[in-house]
Amino acid sequence: MAEATKAANDVQAEFDALRRDVANLTDAVGRLLNESSDDIKARARERVQQTATAAQQAAGAAGTKVTDFVDERPATSLLIAFGAGLLFGSFFRRS
Repeated sequence: MAEATKAANDVQAEFDALRRDVANLTDAVGRLLNESSDDIKARARERVQQTATAAQQAAGAAGTKVTDFVDERPATSLLIAFGAGLLFGSFFRRS
């Protein structure tokens, strides 16, 4: 009987140790996932900032090209704007 009690206590002690190990492992995985998500967020934020900067630069370059074209060819620019207005007007009139 004493041996059965000792064996039961040993099994209980092993289960307790296993529970502690699982709890420690769960905490470690949680910390790892939290650190990984923070790293992913930082990289995504940096990528968005780079894309926004590139878009601003492209928009600035396009604006400069349009301004230069209008300065060099004002009559052609007016005809293009008039044609675009007619085109858009016909699309919106049909809708």
